Amino acid sequence: MVVDARAVLDALRAAEAGPTLGAACIFLLACGISSVVWIRMLLAVGYSTSLWNAFRLNLIGFLMNNLIPSGIGGDMWRGWIYSQQAGERQPTLGASLATVIAERWIAFGALALLSIAAVPFALPWLRGLRLPLGAWSVSVPLLTVVFALLMLGAFVVSAALFSPMAERGRGWLTRHALGRGFARHADEFLDGLLAYRGRRGALAGATAVSITSPIVESVAYWLLASAVGIHVSLVAFVVMTPVIRVLHHFPLTVDAAGVQDVALMAMVGAFGLRVEQGLALSLLIHATKVSVSLLGLPLYAWLTLRPAAFGLAAGIQASAD
Repeated sequence: MVVDARAVLDALRAAEAGPTLGAACIFLLACGISSVVWIRMLLAVGYSTSLWNAFRLNLIGFLMNNLIPSGIGGDMWRGWIYSQQAGERQPTLGASLATVIAERWIAFGALALLSIAAVPFALPWLRGLRLPLGAWSVSVPLLTVVFALLMLGAFVVSAALFSPMAERGRGWLTRHALGRGFARHADEFLDGLLAYRGRRGALAGATAVSITSPIVESVAYWLLASAVGIHVSLVAFVVMTPVIRVLHHFPLTVDAAGVQDVALMAMVGAFGLRVEQGLALSLLIHATKVSVSLLGLPLYAWLTLRPAAFGLAAGIQASAD
């Protein structure tokens, strides 16, 4: 696949500011949805926090996830800070991390369910598309279906963390823990996960809220597409966005670098458009998300300079030891 770099740059230079700003606001809304899901997960096990506190910690975590190529480093930081905040009933570090992992687990499952539901509607557009892998190529519809099923399977299997099976891991962690401190945190973490047993209503409610995030983000993708001259129906993006996000989880490259780019290039090609427009769209999505995450920078500076404003005790730093 040959791409005209000049055409890509021209498309980015001509990107309209209005739709791009609208997409940025929607990505902020998606961050807010994630915050609501986390609050629901906290309430399910007897903890609480305000929407503003959850949102600002989430936004700082979003910044860290974009700067640190781990995908979850910012979420771990969020759990650590929440465990340090003053309150009537704050969780231990292990229990706090368990609420964050549970929220990420819900988001993972919601995306898997939505992508599987979207695949039958996406097949007419995906049919015949292939993802180039060096000298080989893979059918995009087949890859999407297989990986969506693998994600759903991983979601179901990982539910064992919230079942009595997690008790079996406790002894193993205790025997192999690197010091008593780690063993204590691991024990608290398992207790935190097991606290969700029997909370099916709370988990179902959180999943229902989480499903709206990929749908909302599809509107942002659609706006950014219009910004670079791709005029495709919103319905197409509502159907295709979950599929593209599933492909983004494919462990082909570090942090799935380039997978979204190729997927969007293939998608716009299916609509008879130039692949350069698809690459421009992908780059604009990356740039917009990073720009939105930078809003977490002043919040992080505020936390560092005035930890009391975040309910942190004197002497608590913004980063873990």
